[in-house]
Amino acid sequence: MASDSKKFKILLTSRHKEVLSSEMEVKDSIFKVNVMEEEESEMLFNKVAGITDEDSELKSISTKIVLKCANLPLAIEAAGKALKNNKNKVAWENALQQLEKQEMIEVLEPVEFSTMLSYDRLQSEELKSIFLLCARLGKDPSIMYLVKYCIGLRIFQEVNTMKEVRGRTNESIKKLKDSSLLLDTNSPDCVAMHDMIRDAALSIAYKHNGVFTRRYAELDEWPDRETFEKYTVISLHYCDIIDGIPEGINCPQLKVFHLDSKDPFMKIPDKLFEGMKELRVLILIGIDLSGFPSSIKCLIKLRMLCLEKCVLGDNISIIGELKKLRILSLLGSKFELLPSELRQLGMLQLLDISSCTKLKVIPSNVMSKLNRLEELYMGKTLIPWGVERKTNHNEIASLAELESLQQLRNLDIHIEDITTLPSSLDFDKLDSYKIVIGDSKMLLLEDFQMPYQYKASRVLALHLKKDIDIHSQR
Repeated sequence: MASDSKKFKILLTSRHKEVLSSEMEVKDSIFKVNVMEEEESEMLFNKVAGITDEDSELKSISTKIVLKCANLPLAIEAAGKALKNNKNKVAWENALQQLEKQEMIEVLEPVEFSTMLSYDRLQSEELKSIFLLCARLGKDPSIMYLVKYCIGLRIFQEVNTMKEVRGRTNESIKKLKDSSLLLDTNSPDCVAMHDMIRDAALSIAYKHNGVFTRRYAELDEWPDRETFEKYTVISLHYCDIIDGIPEGINCPQLKVFHLDSKDPFMKIPDKLFEGMKELRVLILIGIDLSGFPSSIKCLIKLRMLCLEKCVLGDNISIIGELKKLRILSLLGSKFELLPSELRQLGMLQLLDISSCTKLKVIPSNVMSKLNRLEELYMGKTLIPWGVERKTNHNEIASLAELESLQQLRNLDIHIEDITTLPSSLDFDKLDSYKIVIGDSKMLLLEDFQMPYQYKASRVLALHLKKDIDIHSQR
């Protein structure tokens, strides 16, 4: 290093010493950061909660709460913000009494204690649902994924459009940050949660909300029948499922079934969904569904269906029977024909067929029937478009069908042949778009990077043949 170069020190932190010494290869200068002294803890809690020397009645209660937080700054800050600017002594006593009763039933760790306090004092069931949802979705989930879940589970009862749900979701995220339950991030498209808060949230979800979730674990035995009947969520992410998926399980309260698979040979039993008739959200990722389970037609209340990075084959017409679908994502899946039966999905608000490289045909009069569609994502999916609209169902779709989508606000599409683009197509009403017109090789150019799939943007990219004057083109 040159003598005039600046020298930097990097501080790495971990709850586990072996992470620093082994995985990070830190050989020297490992030191332990102790918890705060009692006096420091009380000062921090009182500052966060807005307690002054004049609030003598609350100070005795605050001492007990700080004691439960075991002098951990993260727990103290969360607990303090849960009671911030509330000078009602009865409310403080009730909060402490409620948590002490809970501790008589089960042992609460300090962070779980403070998280439970913050959770119980959230203003609405909506906020509680979104907080637990953020924990279930893992590290730094995208806000768009939250939005889709909110629509699938209808978390905001009186809100209908995608735009309104986005707004309400962002408001909720801000309130959870103000409560120290979520963290600020470098990306405006994601949310972040401290891993200790996430562990506490998952514990709350398991104990009080019937949530069964596993990540990167070995699942060698499924819960018993009675336990299954209590679940509202089953969420398995990249687990080794030793004995496979059970043939039939009765989950009368189940609202969400989410399965990410790292096993390309995993099969979904044909009758799996017969006992899940209350299901609202079904997510299957990385699974061979060439033998599509017929029991999916039992899910008459399903609002969100994501079959992503799956092998679908050509027998997915049964999806057209799910009349209440609002969200349909086939992102990255392998299939050749978008079934004409999808024209029956008149309630659909979002359709994502991005990166479907095997897709060859969209039949005519499918897109035009989705008259409530607000968001259409087709990036990196190249299909031939018809020059004009056809009435024969055997003909391919034309771009003119998009004129029928009066609610469309977000569009991501690649059009290889500019002659298929009708002059009457109006893009002025779109809030966000990513439109590529021209040679598909453009997508491979290193200096051309499209924004993140769901990121709001207004991008029009033209890739014309050599020596063509852009001003001479319509």
